[in-house]
Amino acid sequence: MKENDITKTICEYLDLKHYFFWRQNTSAIYNAKAGSYRAMPKYGRNGIPDIILIIDGKFWGLEVKMPKNKQQQSQIDFQQGCEKAGGEYHTVHNLDEVIALGL
Repeated sequence: MKENDITKTICEYLDLKHYFFWRQNTSAIYNAKAGSYRAMPKYGRNGIPDIILIIDGKFWGLEVKMPKNKQQQSQIDFQQGCEKAGGEYHTVHNLDEVIALGL
């Protein structure tokens, strides 16, 4: 199973549970006309988690990783900032780990 398949499975589960969430894609987009990648918008953040939820007014970030993959430094930095601000941030590897969080 690929990371994208795991993310899709988690999103389908969250949708069935009627959570307010979205899949965040932060990959750079290639502009063939310009021959370059689009720049991050001003005040954009690197390391944003793959799935974002808001539950009872609280931010939750789920970073989906294959078991052998580790967080990038930008993801670690985002996690630290999120937790410092009172949000929840979890690295998950499968749907069972999401369910174990109480979601």
